[in-house]
Amino acid sequence: MQYLKDKQYYIDLYDRLTVDSCRITEKSIKNTVQGKKKEKKLDEARVTALLYELVMYHEIGGHYEKKETTIQEWMSRDKLRDEKVANAEPIQGICCLYCGDQMKFTDKHLHEEEGGERILFWYECARCNKRRLFYDNNNEWRPRSHPCPKCRTEKKSQNSRKGDVITTIYSCPNCKHEETDILDLSTPKEKIDKNYEKDRLRFCLNDEQGREYLQGLINMEQLGKTIENIKEREENKELYEAVEAINKIPFGEVQKMLSDAFEKDGYTNLQFKAPEMQKGVVVEFTAVDSKTGRQDYDSRRDLKKIIETILAGTNWRLMSDGISYNLGFLSGRIKGVQSEEDLIKLIPKK
Repeated sequence: MQYLKDKQYYIDLYDRLTVDSCRITEKSIKNTVQGKKKEKKLDEARVTALLYELVMYHEIGGHYEKKETTIQEWMSRDKLRDEKVANAEPIQGICCLYCGDQMKFTDKHLHEEEGGERILFWYECARCNKRRLFYDNNNEWRPRSHPCPKCRTEKKSQNSRKGDVITTIYSCPNCKHEETDILDLSTPKEKIDKNYEKDRLRFCLNDEQGREYLQGLINMEQLGKTIENIKEREENKELYEAVEAINKIPFGEVQKMLSDAFEKDGYTNLQFKAPEMQKGVVVEFTAVDSKTGRQDYDSRRDLKKIIETILAGTNWRLMSDGISYNLGFLSGRIKGVQSEEDLIKLIPKK
């Protein structure tokens, strides 16, 4: 048995399920709308009708949104089934319980159980035509027991077939109670669904219609985010005004401002290393303390104060690792940001 079918098989199956689902939803909503129209005024009835259109719009679009993913899942599942069956090696050495001859392996397929699916191997005896079935874990398949409903004795069964009809008679050897089970293998005539193609056109979106629906979802999501953003800005108006007031300057200006201030307070030979492009820009600098008699602690403290004063109110800050000092050489790092998200972090919390 080949489990994996052509993709069109799964498309048709998904469309059939979509039509069935949408028909149920449409019927339910129409019944509700009809009831509301009798109870409410004309304007309210129109609102209810619009609600119906909205619900059906998302019902139909939702099925399209999941269509390709679901079909791929079905195809992957059936492909794995075929691979599982193809790779299963039949058990060797199975003998007939009636004549003792070794039985011939004839077929294998997946058998559904409560715990999932297992491979079931079929064996047939060439002499007496008896069959045995084994799972891939070497356990033999056994038919379910049929105890007598009156005395609980195990019933015996006898099958007969006439055309496509199989009749099984279960008889109790103890109390003689009998039950008859009839299985009709003939293909039942399917009832023609005259409205299916029409409803398929209504409920199953083509790719162009589907793309429009998905784009509409994106637009609605973006609109929702825009509204939320506007609301959030109104609620935090002072914060965004403070961000707007930040002096956003390029590195060239920062370099000149710091160089002038350093020279004025006795820090010379200011040099900057190549920038690190992280979330913002990080630039390491070095300078020489040329002021006679200024000690380690004072040198670091004074330079830190200069930097913080110069950068206050701008989009640049001295990084948290501060200033390092070694034999008159000082070093540190400054960071500049430009995105609104990062600029917000520069505003002191109240």
